[in-house]
Amino acid sequence: MPRAWVVVLGDPGYTIDLIGQRGSPILNDLQAHVKHGRLRVTYLPEPPAALARCPRALRLVLKALHQLLTLAWLTLFSLPRPDVILLQLPPAIPTMAVLRAAALRHGARLVFDWHNYAYTLMGLSMGPRHPLASCCLFWGW
Repeated sequence: MPRAWVVVLGDPGYTIDLIGQRGSPILNDLQAHVKHGRLRVTYLPEPPAALARCPRALRLVLKALHQLLTLAWLTLFSLPRPDVILLQLPPAIPTMAVLRAAALRHGARLVFDWHNYAYTLMGLSMGPRHPLASCCLFWGW
């Protein structure tokens, strides 16, 4: 049976590994798929509690680094080999690079759910002329 990794939503024709952060409970409609093994939920581990004592700017950088490393470990070494990886953007940076590396490692197709939400968020928080926002606009992130 084909396998897909989905970072947000997936196609019910595949066995789905849903990868994301812990938060809202899984929708009731999806619970049956979890019980029957068609949907497997993998949560990224929470960052260490000690980060709460760090200054906000450092905490944000360390949280992003923790997320990057745990996502890389899961997708490169821990989860079963997928045939397809679907990434909904955002998150754009560095998730795209990690999942591109995972797709290359596993010989999987990488499909982006493109919308310019990343540019909008970065444009609002950093200004539309910031280099990261411009990069997102250029690449369609």
